Amino acid sequence: MKRCMYCGHENDDASENCSKCGNHLIDTPTQQDIPVEDVPDELFPEQGPEGDLPFVQQPEVQPGDIHIDEEGNPRPAVTDDIAEDPYYGSAGMTYGQNAQYGGQMYGYDQSGQQYDNYTGESYAGGSAGGRDTSDSGSLTLMKKARKRMHNPILFLAIVLYTVHFGASILNIALGNAITNISTVSHTITKMTGQNVAVSFMNSIVDMINGVNRWYLMGAGFAACIPVLLLMIGLWMAFFSTTNKRKEISTAGYTLSRVAIIIKFIGVCAVLIAAIVFSVAFVVSAGAAASMMSLIAGIIVLLIMILIAVFAILYYIQVLYGIRVIRTNVRNGIDIGRIPGFAIFMGFVGCGLTVLAMLPMAPDDYIGLVTMGSYAAWLLLSALWALIYRGTVKHKEKNRDRDRV
Repeated sequence: MKRCMYCGHENDDASENCSKCGNHLIDTPTQQDIPVEDVPDELFPEQGPEGDLPFVQQPEVQPGDIHIDEEGNPRPAVTDDIAEDPYYGSAGMTYGQNAQYGGQMYGYDQSGQQYDNYTGESYAGGSAGGRDTSDSGSLTLMKKARKRMHNPILFLAIVLYTVHFGASILNIALGNAITNISTVSHTITKMTGQNVAVSFMNSIVDMINGVNRWYLMGAGFAACIPVLLLMIGLWMAFFSTTNKRKEISTAGYTLSRVAIIIKFIGVCAVLIAAIVFSVAFVVSAGAAASMMSLIAGIIVLLIMILIAVFAILYYIQVLYGIRVIRTNVRNGIDIGRIPGFAIFMGFVGCGLTVLAMLPMAPDDYIGLVTMGSYAAWLLLSALWALIYRGTVKHKEKNRDRDRV
């Protein structure tokens, strides 16, 4: 058989031209036909001591060499370095092909090593220090969120909340909180006169005054526990959030969420007790055939149910808002925005707190400081949340550019 030196097709011995490409066939001697003495020594490797097959040293291929494949197309020559290079991926694949099929993407190499564009350091497995890297985040959003955590408005709000906690403890320890309840009740009665609503309020105040004083103080101190936890969580979040470090602690945000959950449970318990008391009042008014008391009781019951619905919605949205902030400052992932209803209720709560201060005694300085600092905290925190909601968000034109 004669092999064509151009296309490699095998032809009959009698053929003079290739049946496939038509080129003239040239007789080429086989390796058996070449006398050993005619082969240069440098091209004839020595055999091993056991008569093993000789090892022929392959010519060294440089990364820049070009190889022509069987179809006549130029391909980069594959070397061991290129085969192991993460930018080339698997052997025989060009950089563009490898990137197209996911072998090499921006921020990753073939072994799954991820590079953090914040500092240029790398971390394996797609997570570092507990960071959630299941989704990509925006470096710009993360830095902006951390910067907003050091806003002077937030700092002043936390200071006022700290004042509120201290004044509350002092107010309970001195027994002024219990006295203030009776003072407010008498003031409202004097301003509005006797009516069904005032009588209902006075009955609740009389029931509170009938409880042992030490029990009331213990309940007051217990109610300050979530206030203390929230105060600590706010300061931890404020001081731990910085743009000077890649990884920051989010323990303050978690503690704040725990404090809100505890406070939420306490508020729900109080609201349930108030609703049960309102139902009992309505039943007793119906049994006594007192139409005015029955109507007033039904109105109060509906108001309590409405307050309960708004309170539940408010605390759920506050918890989600803290989660949004924690995710933003941790890795720049945009999971949403601070709910507008929670911000709105912050302003409403501030107004209601100011109204609650009007019937208080003018010389009740500790009580006024307690309520006033809380009203200021609600106002400033709602204002800060409104600023955060309006500034810390993704801009569509920067979504692809700011990926980390």
